[in-house]
Amino acid sequence: MEDIERTKFNICLIGDTGVGKTSICSVQSGEGFNENILATIGLNSIVNKYTIDGKEFIFKIFDTAGEERYKSLAPQSIHISDGFLVVFDVNEIKTFEELDNWMKCIEDEVDISTKAVILVGNKIDIGKRKVSEEDAKNYAEKYKIKYYEASAKTGHNIKKIFEEVYNKVYQLYNYEKLQSKNQKDPKHKNSQKFEIKPEKKNKNEKEKKKCC
Repeated sequence: MEDIERTKFNICLIGDTGVGKTSICSVQSGEGFNENILATIGLNSIVNKYTIDGKEFIFKIFDTAGEERYKSLAPQSIHISDGFLVVFDVNEIKTFEELDNWMKCIEDEVDISTKAVILVGNKIDIGKRKVSEEDAKNYAEKYKIKYYEASAKTGHNIKKIFEEVYNKVYQLYNYEKLQSKNQKDPKHKNSQKFEIKPEKKNKNEKEKKKCC
């Protein structure tokens, strides 16, 4: 019996309040940038359709609240997500310093090596940055993930970032399908090769503060 092909995936945006997650979602959905947009209360979501290899897929994007009182809601969306955009504000050092806690939120719920994770430094248009591009890239390298600088206000890299996470999610899905097939049918093991082999990140011996 053939396995049912997935056509729906979930993407979760996480990060401190005020880093621009809602604005990023608004721009991606086609609504555009709103200078007076309100902070997310609880959890919002939008739906995008995206075509890969001639097939249309639906990506549900969860916009999580970054305020402390709503952080308990984050694990609910993290647990069911296939990909993550971890967002900070390049002009606010505290949002960068909190990234370890947000990454731990992901690691507490899922095997991060099997998920598509992208680090996003938002609000580069403001021009008062406190986090250098080099420091952000070094942080991303620690977790073996990609880093993009972005501006929801100008639209810089927003489309590219979502295309990257959509394609990565799809590639990892295909990889997992292949692994499952090989386990069910050992004679075909290693008969096909897949270009992406997720690497497991070694966790720090010192446990970080649990944020969710």
